Amino acid sequence: MILKQQLYVIKAFEKGYRVLLCGVPVSKFGHVLKTRTNSSGYRSIGIKLDGKTISIYLHKLMAYQKFGVDCFKHGIEVRHFNGNSEDNSYFNIGLGTHSENMLDVEVHIRLRNGRAAGRANSNLEDKDILDMREEFAKGRTLSWAVSKYSIAKSTASYIKNRRTYKYL
Repeated sequence: MILKQQLYVIKAFEKGYRVLLCGVPVSKFGHVLKTRTNSSGYRSIGIKLDGKTISIYLHKLMAYQKFGVDCFKHGIEVRHFNGNSEDNSYFNIGLGTHSENMLDVEVHIRLRNGRAAGRANSNLEDKDILDMREEFAKGRTLSWAVSKYSIAKSTASYIKNRRTYKYL
């Protein structure tokens, strides 16, 4: 099933919009088009479709040019091989799974995002972790940590043995 946004990409292609090999968008007349970049770093063009201005992401248009409707298959994402979401050149665009796509992100950014996600799901503050480790060093037990911080025994063990929160 093709989603609305995917249909817009197809319509843009049918109207003659293209992305050159170097990643620059052009109209059916070959005019270079103005782009905008969203907060996540993805570049798009605005085109008129059905009386409305629609944003078309360049990486999706390039993927459609390169791979056809395969780029719309369930579970498939458009990848930027060099991790730069503003680089929509032909040789930087590919298809893959979500996991493969995430591996294109620079390691330090993946680690930062992973830590942020972990903290978002945690009721523990960095200070709690440091305090807990200090108490473990004084001889406190895992059961003490479970009771005080309302965490699983395995979580307390991971913190004590530095298997989690390694950055602290």
